[in-house]
Amino acid sequence: MDTTLHAPAPTHASTTLPATGECARMARRFVARILDAWGLHRMTDDAVFVTSELVTNVIVHASGSPVLDLLTVNGRIRIEVRDLSPVMPVRRTGGATGGWGLAAIEDLSANWGAHREGGGKVVWCELETTADDADRATA
Repeated sequence: MDTTLHAPAPTHASTTLPATGECARMARRFVARILDAWGLHRMTDDAVFVTSELVTNVIVHASGSPVLDLLTVNGRIRIEVRDLSPVMPVRRTGGATGGWGLAAIEDLSANWGAHREGGGKVVWCELETTADDADRATA
């Protein structure tokens, strides 16, 4: 008989990042570390990439120190980035000077969006997990 107790996997992790050039690097490390702890290794590359794009958008287009949240929601990993700017993101056509970030997020994500919160906003995306990953994330 198996008497091992299985604690539920964490469903939320959060960090406040500095509004500096180190922001994206710190966000990538945070996401990789959390997904590793949650046993969601196969999602790391895509999650790290979209997180880097989301926090870079804050540094380039918004203000304040971004707050990064990771959540498990209905078999998906939800990545949220909060900032102090009320200006909502606009998907642009990519070119030599940028504009590829939201298009890449859209391509890699099951869903993405933004909503106002307080005086700022939250930009988020959700990544699909595999059946095995979903079991680990909600076990």
